[in-house]
Amino acid sequence: MRDYDQIRLERDLDFKLGGESFRIHMLPMKAVKVWVDREEATGDTTGEFMQMCVDRIADAVADGNGAEERWRALCDADNGPSYGELRELARWVWEAQTDFPTTQPEPSPAGQQRTASSSKAG
Repeated sequence: MRDYDQIRLERDLDFKLGGESFRIHMLPMKAVKVWVDREEATGDTTGEFMQMCVDRIADAVADGNGAEERWRALCDADNGPSYGELRELARWVWEAQTDFPTTQPEPSPAGQQRTASSSKAG
């Protein structure tokens, strides 16, 4: 029998940043819908995107024992996450909640590419 309660307990969903430890908690499916709506409403500014990431992580670490508040305080502190760490954590939270990996863009090769076929007129 697949015991999802046990599977959740066995997953490594802990992280440490700025001397603070947090655990991602599994959220109801409707939370993902809220995240999608937030992301779609996010404008083109870096600040809005960063706030969306902070909020997503806050939702995931909220445990009723102050973790959300510690997370938000850490984001305002000098030892808080860098922009890259914030993006990486938000992506990891998304993947943990949905079991869908986010896709990384594939690097494009440098220089002009050649095609295998010729364009000779016949």
